[in-house]
Amino acid sequence: MSVENHKVFRAAVKAAKRKFFNEHIEEIATTNKRPWDLMDWVKECKNPPCKAIQFNDIFITVANRCIESGHWPKHFKESMSVIISKLNKPSYSTPKVFRPIVLLNTPGKLIEKMISNRFQHNMIKYDLVNANQMALH
Repeated sequence: MSVENHKVFRAAVKAAKRKFFNEHIEEIATTNKRPWDLMDWVKECKNPPCKAIQFNDIFITVANRCIESGHWPKHFKESMSVIISKLNKPSYSTPKVFRPIVLLNTPGKLIEKMISNRFQHNMIKYDLVNANQMALH
């Protein structure tokens, strides 16, 4: 296959994919006006570390207790700031040459992610999101 033929082929494939997906999105947007129905089609991006600890672990128990009590432990809110200097700068006498990074409590971040996923799932499952909140343009 020549380079020119390959370019034509790739352009045709790209156009066919775009047409298919646009038609599918249009169909969902016009027939039932529920963009959430696209979620199964798109597939959720999964956070592997969160998924790895999600089942049969102490983090589930902690997340459940936080929800039940309505309390978020103070140590989950704590953070540590680290200042990193940018490389190859002529002078390190100005603040612009440093990059501050905030490190959050990892178990707290994982539990927040699990709670967020659970709330999002329940909002969709129990139809708590108004269709007008998510509009396809």
